[in-house]
Amino acid sequence: MVIQYQIEKQYRQSFFLQFKDNNWEILIPLLLKKPFFIFSFNREINMYQTIMSAQKEFFNSDKPLTTFLFKSKVKQQTLEEYIIKKTRNNVDRKQSSCIFNYQIVVEYQMKKLHISVLCLRFEQLIYSIVIDSEDPLINQTNIKLNQSLQHCRNILNAQLMQINKVLGLYLQDTFSPLLRDLRISLFELYYKQLQSQKLQLVKMKKLLLKCSKIFETPNNKIKIDCGEEIQFATIKSSLIIFIFEIFKQIQINQHVYIFINQKKTTTMFIYGLKQLPDTVQFKRCLQTLIDQTNCTAQYFSFEFQKSPSSHFHFENNDIFQQLL
Repeated sequence: MVIQYQIEKQYRQSFFLQFKDNNWEILIPLLLKKPFFIFSFNREINMYQTIMSAQKEFFNSDKPLTTFLFKSKVKQQTLEEYIIKKTRNNVDRKQSSCIFNYQIVVEYQMKKLHISVLCLRFEQLIYSIVIDSEDPLINQTNIKLNQSLQHCRNILNAQLMQINKVLGLYLQDTFSPLLRDLRISLFELYYKQLQSQKLQLVKMKKLLLKCSKIFETPNNKIKIDCGEEIQFATIKSSLIIFIFEIFKQIQINQHVYIFINQKKTTTMFIYGLKQLPDTVQFKRCLQTLIDQTNCTAQYFSFEFQKSPSSHFHFENNDIFQQLL
């Protein structure tokens, strides 16, 4: 019975150890988002062996670990020589499980990388290398690229607003459905590619009147019932897209009445609209701006959030690159 008990005990311990190993193999790549290696040195075959890694296409090599160890330079020595030297200097001195833990700069393929090098003592010595940051030159290039894109966006925005101004003046004298739709599309393009997601204080009546003038035609009317004092903080560009999506649902010979109520929260009531938009943009705006939606046979109502979630954004780069 004693022998059987010891055998069962060993089986249980082996199972739990294997269970822990499997959990770590799943958890570490999820927790550590940077490129990394966890490896050991096998003395029998005189080779480094990878235990776990997440390279994220950082290393262009069939054997990324050995390539990085032998081709990276720490001053006048390779990274592999540096690790061996630090291991020999610390392995007999320290009795703790952590032999060493250093943050160093290495040169790899004409780039300077900030890395963390760690050595732990378990049944054998386990090493870890984490790429903390890439070459500063790459970061500077990305910064310059973003600055150039922002400059181009500013030029684009100025052109869009100038075209819209001309179209607005023309439509005051001669109504054209085609030019009206073009003007709406240009406004949408302008507000979609704005990157600012900061909260702004919006005067609701002023904003609704401006939007309604863009969408009104001789065959449909939009009536606004909103107090001059009603204002609240929101993401203005998202709110404009939200209003545009609703106004685009207004059909020919249809009259829409919009009432804004502001008690504890700001609520928009829409009468005369047959259906709500079913677009991706409208659904994103709902998630960002609206706390509660109510649909009845007489009206639709939207209760605005007090603190809109700024995670909402349009794919600015994709829109801009399509223009180019």
